[in-house]
Amino acid sequence: MITACFGPLILVSIYLGLQLFHVITSIPVTQVNLNIVSSLILAFIAGGISAIFNVEQISLGVPTLMLFILTT
Repeated sequence: MITACFGPLILVSIYLGLQLFHVITSIPVTQVNLNIVSSLILAFIAGGISAIFNVEQISLGVPTLMLFILTT
């Protein structure tokens, strides 16, 4: 979630650089919205991957205990 807030900021920085070097002159609103949404999706995917990696680091005893507590 923390990385998701930086998506629009990164997008603005990239577009500002492109505009300063006259690569682009204007951007349609739909393109900006699509780029913001795609950066948010990538941030959530990255967060999900790190969460899965953290779960894989837990020893086998902890998930077994959690399963036992939840099923009884």
